[in-house]
Amino acid sequence: MPTTVLYHDVPIEMTRKAVKYLRLRVTPTGAVHLSVPWHCPQSQVDTFVAQHWPWVEAQRAKRQSIPTTPPVVSSDSVVLFGIRYPIEVVVQKTRQVIIQADRIVLHCTARDGAPTQQRLLQQFLQVQLAAQLAQLVPQWHQTMQTVVPTWQIRNMRSRWGSCNPRTAHLAFALALVHQPLQCIAYVVIHELAHLFEANHGPKFWQVVTTYCPQWRAMRQQMRMN
Repeated sequence: MPTTVLYHDVPIEMTRKAVKYLRLRVTPTGAVHLSVPWHCPQSQVDTFVAQHWPWVEAQRAKRQSIPTTPPVVSSDSVVLFGIRYPIEVVVQKTRQVIIQADRIVLHCTARDGAPTQQRLLQQFLQVQLAAQLAQLVPQWHQTMQTVVPTWQIRNMRSRWGSCNPRTAHLAFALALVHQPLQCIAYVVIHELAHLFEANHGPKFWQVVTTYCPQWRAMRQQMRMN
């Protein structure tokens, strides 16, 4: 069972369990949790907490300054495919980002500052978006019977995607990872439609409407997100 101990007047919920390493984490509410191997001596626990306490204080300070309207990515949460997930940071010896239940868990070392944590998160988001596009692009190019396109993910600020009809190469903005999946599908259809019509004339929108009748609602939703 977990026990609560105080360190610098901050309660820490300490649980001894079958883990290999000591692990500290700070929840989105600022609560501090400590996982301890069964036979780890208390002196080692005390040293570990003291060494990592500056990191704990920094994480708690971030969580006390949550904005009223959080952006798609903040120090406390991130929107993935239209769903906002709390970010939980766990200190351990290896780096890894995973989706666990209703949150995204960022495993990092005690030396990893905000820039490294942000880089790990961006890499994770790109992998998530790539996995969806790897399904959507083949699905829709087969449905629309276009030539086989190539595609990539880029950091684009002014648009969601682009298409080079001559080379059949598509580019998608990394920011799409924050949009619902149906909106991402609309962008894929939109860019593939340019393989039929390079401009945004009536014929182009006729193609888009054929395969995505609700494109106006999708575009409006993306503007609001």
